[in-house]
Amino acid sequence: MRRGSSGLLTACGVALLPVLVVVIIAAAVGAVAQAASGGLIAPGAASQVTTFRATGLPAGAGWPWGQCTWYVALARTQMGEPVTWGGDAWQWLANASAEGYETRTAPLPGEIAVYRRGGAYSSQDGHVALVLRVTPSSYTVEEANYYGLGIIDTRTIAWPDPGVAGFIL
Repeated sequence: MRRGSSGLLTACGVALLPVLVVVIIAAAVGAVAQAASGGLIAPGAASQVTTFRATGLPAGAGWPWGQCTWYVALARTQMGEPVTWGGDAWQWLANASAEGYETRTAPLPGEIAVYRRGGAYSSQDGHVALVLRVTPSSYTVEEANYYGLGIIDTRTIAWPDPGVAGFIL
């Protein structure tokens, strides 16, 4: 390693400072994600929160990269069930219903969980996630942007969950 003309450490001519900053931020976000999940995990449920940065995943048509809506729309498209409605996350339940999609008040695997604005979710935009598993006392979701832009995680949440507005089949 040597110092380049800009004063940054370089290896083979590549500046290492931006890479080091990204690694440190990613580690800090992971630690915060695991610490923050404690209050949302159901008693007796798995307490592990798995997170990863969504590098290499494509941008979704009309959905801003890294947001919860982008990730759920991308996942549902890959499942052969594309999201055909628009709006902020908190609007998805009504917008999907208006297009004839069935909605429910209890989770089933493969459904979209729609969260109200406020509480543990975005005070302005709400939140959406994809339901993976359901037990009588909890449900597990995969989502983006709960812990930060472009961070995809899997969380187990106590059921019933007062933050849920409903589920889209």
